[in-house]
Amino acid sequence: MADQNGNGNPADDDRYVLEDDGSSVADIEHEMELAAKEAAEATDKGQDPTLRAENADLRDRYLRTLADFENYRKRADREKQDFYKYALADTLRDDLGLTGTKIACNEGHCGACTVLVDGMPVLSCITLVHALDGASVTTIEGLRDHPMLQAFVRADALQCGFCTPGQIVSAIALVEASAEPSSDEIRHAMAGNLCRCGAYPKIEEAIQTWRD
Repeated sequence: MADQNGNGNPADDDRYVLEDDGSSVADIEHEMELAAKEAAEATDKGQDPTLRAENADLRDRYLRTLADFENYRKRADREKQDFYKYALADTLRDDLGLTGTKIACNEGHCGACTVLVDGMPVLSCITLVHALDGASVTTIEGLRDHPMLQAFVRADALQCGFCTPGQIVSAIALVEASAEPSSDEIRHAMAGNLCRCGAYPKIEEAIQTWRD
């Protein structure tokens, strides 16, 4: 079994089983050992030591199971940590699968991780989950039907796209507060969202024309 820090051999953890047939990691490792022994005996007899096709499938299944186990163990490790240490960005991405929220600087400097908390733009990489009890959190996934997304496409307001979710979230927060912001208001509101590709003029254009 894994120790209290989440360390240990996955094969020793009989709690983790495959969903398809109920085999544990240990069961599959045992099958792998038998297959390897079979190949060694074939070599000793001068026969073809290549594992049979079903053993190759077994290897693939074992590797997939180990990969799944690592994800399981990471989640278990997180559950053992103090809840107050969780960053909102990590929780959204790792626990909820909302990967539209990006993590770039992880220090609250670039704006890529911006989400809305009760309608206000917040840097999720430096926002702790425990501080949001009872709050409404909206990620880029929850804004997919907002016309701002099409405005960014029309204006070609992106290049690599990594910062785009955070840019759009901040832009939506701006137009929800002021439907027709001036250039100065746009530049002020978007100052915390960096675009290393330099698409700022197009981003401003998208915000100015979001209702077209």
